[in-house]
Amino acid sequence: MRFLDDKGRLLGRLNIIDAAVLLAALLAGVTAYQVLTAGHRVAPPFALEENSGWRLVEIWMPPSDAFLAEDLQRGAWQPDPRSGEPIARIEGWEVVAGRGLRVDVALWCQVDSEGRVLYRSRQLLPGRELEIETEVCVVLGKVVSVGEASAR
Repeated sequence: MRFLDDKGRLLGRLNIIDAAVLLAALLAGVTAYQVLTAGHRVAPPFALEENSGWRLVEIWMPPSDAFLAEDLQRGAWQPDPRSGEPIARIEGWEVVAGRGLRVDVALWCQVDSEGRVLYRSRQLLPGRELEIETEVCVVLGKVVSVGEASAR
């Protein structure tokens, strides 16, 4: 049995143009379903002020990054991409020989219903890596401690 007969029908039953139109309609239907049922990408709602506040976080950077101390500036901050407001601010730093660079950063954090401290929707835990991108440099290191909430 031939794939296409002399009248242009697929397997002797379906016209090839009809098959192309049917395939295009099926593809358009699947695409429309995926677009219409996909979750919309929106920014999460802002946290309530009563659950938010500044926390002092100590970050250790490896000895190989100690040269960044020259670029650090007290008060350098990272803006929130949605509002432009500061969400991280460098408070101070110290180069410790053999250990690396200790950076104190104030972070605008939220506390969830279970009492966990969150920064940019991620829980702040000692040992977790954290990246702060200020206008002058990027601070990338491990969280050592998370201080209590403070008014700044």
